[in-house]
Order: sequence, then C-alpha cells, then structure tokens
Amino acid sequence: MEMKELERIIDERSQKQIASAKEEIKNELGAVPQAQIDEAVKKAVSEINAKAENDKAENVKYLEAFKEAVGGDTSIKAKETPVTIVNQMIASAVSAMGKKDAHNVTQVTNEEILAQAKKDFPYSKALHRVLETKTMNAGTPSEGGFTVPLAFSGEYIDALVANTLIDKLNIRRVPLVNGNLSIPRMDTTSAISWGGEETVGGITEPTFGEVNMHAKKLFAKTAMSNTLIRSSGVNIEGWVAEDLMRKARIALDDALLNGTGSQYQPLGLKNNPNIQSSGGTSTAFAVTTPNDMVALLEQANVRMENVHWLFNPIGESWIRNKAFSSGPFAWSEEMNRSGTLRGYQFHSSSTVGYTDTTTDYADFWLGDFAEMMFGISKDISIEVSREGTFTNNGNVISAFDRDLTLIRLIAEVDFACRQPKAFVHGTYSVS
Repeated sequence: MEMKELERIIDERSQKQIASAKEEIKNELGAVPQAQIDEAVKKAVSEINAKAENDKAENVKYLEAFKEAVGGDTSIKAKETPVTIVNQMIASAVSAMGKKDAHNVTQVTNEEILAQAKKDFPYSKALHRVLETKTMNAGTPSEGGFTVPLAFSGEYIDALVANTLIDKLNIRRVPLVNGNLSIPRMDTTSAISWGGEETVGGITEPTFGEVNMHAKKLFAKTAMSNTLIRSSGVNIEGWVAEDLMRKARIALDDALLNGTGSQYQPLGLKNNPNIQSSGGTSTAFAVTTPNDMVALLEQANVRMENVHWLFNPIGESWIRNKAFSSGPFAWSEEMNRSGTLRGYQFHSSSTVGYTDTTTDYADFWLGDFAEMMFGISKDISIEVSREGTFTNNGNVISAFDRDLTLIRLIAEVDFACRQPKAFVHGTYSVS
C-alpha cells in the first residue's frame, strides 16, 4: 500500500467525520445565529483536518519502516500486503500485551509476540519471517515500532440498529426539577358572540388543564471479563458503551411513539387518546393521503412551527411508488429534490410501526413537534466500575472478585404532549 492510498483512506475518514460533526453541531445548537453555527463548524473542521495531517505524517515513517522490514523478501505472496501484515502484527502484539497485563509493546518480548502471531495467524509466513528477523523496539519504527497501533487501529463491525429519530425532530428539552414538572394548559378558548344594542352578553370562560411530567428511569448494565478487555485488539469497552448509547436513543424513540404510559414508561403518541387518527389497517395509502393528513392539522389550528413526517422505510417506499393514474409519480420528485413531503421534512426508521400480514400496513406520523416536550431529570450517562457488585438471577456478584468491568447506562426522562391535536397517526396498507 502506497502513501497516497493511505492518505486517500485518511481523507475519506476525515470527510465522514466532518459531515458527522456538522450534523451534530446543527442539532446541538438549534436555532442560534448562523454565524455561531459557522464558527463552531469551522473549529471542528480545523481540528479534524489537523488530526488527519498528523496521521499522515505518522504513517510516512511507519510505512517506510514496514517497507524496510519486508521489502527485500520476494517470497511474500500478493495477498500478504503491507497493511495486512501490519494489522496482524498489531493484533499479535496487543494479544501478547493482554496476557501480561502490559500497557506498552516494550513490556513484551519479540519472542512472545512471535509465539502469539504463530498461534493467531499460523499461515502468515511473511509475518513470521519479519518477526523472526527483527528486534522489536517501540521507539524505532524499523525495528518493530510500527506494531504500536497509532493511525492503524482495531476496527469492529456494528450490529444493525434502527436510525434514531429524537435528535432530528428538534424537540424542546426541559429540566425536570426533582424529577417532576407541571405546566398549565388552556384546553378550550373563550367564546365570542354578536348581539344587539341592548343584548346582555353571557359570561365566557376558557377551561384549563395541565401537562404533568414525571421522570422514568431508563437503564442497562453489562459485565465484561477483564481478561477479554486485556486481550482484545479493539477498544471493546468503548464499543460496548457506544452500543448502549445507541440502543438507549432507540429506546427513547420507541417511548416517544409507542410508550405505554405505565408507572415506569413514558406515554407515547400512539397511546395518547387525544391525538388525531387517519386511515385504518385495511385502508390503502392513496395519492391524496398526505394532503388529507396535513389538512387535519390545519383544521385543528395547529401552528405548524416544527412539522415532521415519520415513516417506516417500507411505508416510505409506498409513498415514493405512488403514481397518478396518468403515469407520473405523485410525490417521489419532491422527496428526492428537497427531502420533504408537502413541504415538511420526513424521517424513516424501523422504530415506526410496520406489520407484515396478509394485508401489510404501516404507521405514518405527521406532527408539529413544537408541541412535544422532552423532560430530563438525568441525561443519558455511562458509568464504569471494577469494584462494584451487581445482581444476576438473584445472585450477588462482586466485580472485583470476579475480575470484571461493569458498564452501566442510566437516564431519567419523560415525554409530554402539550397539544395532542398537533399530531396525526395514520395507519394505511399497501395499495
């Protein structure tokens, strides 16, 4: 692998990081002045590019060191490329370090790394040859320092999970002081009437209610063997913690839409008896369905400040494939051009309901999420402990005694809908 190929890989990674950073900054800052968003983006881009340039500089000496180690060996097979062997060397060194609880490659011997390499990669003769002929020294790249994982890092393949919605909807976040919040709400407005010169007007009184929020606890914990952590070629603790964070956000999406409203779970829109509904499980999604759903919100005098559609990916495909009787697609052009439907942004996630039966049907949501509140008593947090105890199937287990690491996620949150009529739940089948 030549330097230009490594630079290409680093540049591609940097562009992905920049795109992700821009999206995160936009979501976090929300409706602040554009100049403030631009400044934050500029700073993030600068930091990412600086890191990329540093990675490139590090790779120059590491790649040249590797070429020095294997370049003269004409028996190396084509499939045993430099990047393959260096990754094998990294994995072998990390495994050897894990067995000795070492924190640096200089704390293990070349013989120990070679023995591990022969065990983990018995058919990589080029790897064995390099390790047999070079003295390992982390401070000298040509003598094995390139096995220290700097720009080359362990990678892992994530499980497939639903795309999260909650960060895309710009839902108002409110603090739950002591875990509770009560907000007054006007349920019906005053009545206005006409009359003659001597007409005595009646008393008009609006009616009031309230929206209550009580923090519900979301949690998960996992126990991992420290031997596994020491031996792993990837940052497995970070991997698991990142997975817990993603799954927590998916759980919040599900609670927002489908929460039961029980003692321990928020009330989701689907189970709110006061929201509007449209269609049915045997009602075919029609060309006019999006117009009908928008009309329901407008008829209810919804302000339409932060309106979004939510689809299941299967349901989105139905909309894109819906065509007029004369032939042209009804909505696909707008959706492709601007990412909107009837002028409002749409988002797809498998968290939105879809039922595969004799007649398939799916959920379609349209709502003004300015009328939704996300109450937070304790935001999502990750805690790690190697000394704690936990209960598993009724047994109390000590992490210290068992040489385990505990990773715990916890959050205390609730959702509340200020005006239920600002949301339409459509249920439609494929036509």
